[in-house]
Amino acid sequence: MQSEAVGSNWGLLVQWVMINTFGIMVGLPIVGLIFVLLTGTLDFSNAVAALFVAITGILLGVFQWLVLRSQIERSHWWILSTSIGLAVGVAVIIGAIHWVSDRQLPETGKSLLVGTIFGIMLGIAQWLVLRQHLRHSILWILGSMVGCALGLMWGLDALARSTATVDSEFGVAAIFAGLLFRLMLTYSAITGILLLWLLQDRSKKSRMEAA
Repeated sequence: MQSEAVGSNWGLLVQWVMINTFGIMVGLPIVGLIFVLLTGTLDFSNAVAALFVAITGILLGVFQWLVLRSQIERSHWWILSTSIGLAVGVAVIIGAIHWVSDRQLPETGKSLLVGTIFGIMLGIAQWLVLRQHLRHSILWILGSMVGCALGLMWGLDALARSTATVDSEFGVAAIFAGLLFRLMLTYSAITGILLLWLLQDRSKKSRMEAA
């Protein structure tokens, strides 16, 4: 049954941030390890890399669905839309890498551009599900864009300042984990606050219609 009484449920925001950030922090390395064990190398072919991205999208979609399933009907479509949005976002970024690298842009500008493109692609795919249930859901695209752009910028800035060495696998893993944590924490916080507002708006609309 769809939950209408959202109120000031900040617990929902905490769930969203925690399950996105720490779910991916734990789940993604496991998926990566499985692929390394299967392929025997860190150098993925295009086909294997595409499969890795698709599974990562499903993983993120499942984590987010665990929160959304009590708030949105037919929320299982969220898993598919997230996987598709993430895959399209990565494909567009790969296609834009050469264009970005040829431009005389500061590193901050490049990370903002890449994060913006990725956030828009993911946001559009997820908005196709949200628009059936929430007013003003078009704002989700904006929230996804801002969350990904700022998160990637923060993560890459911290990466540039990092003193961790890349001479060992542990050093590479530590740097990647820091980047991923900052990206997911920022994205989750921004989209989580927006999600809470959208659900509260729906609850307010329902109460007005019932009065």
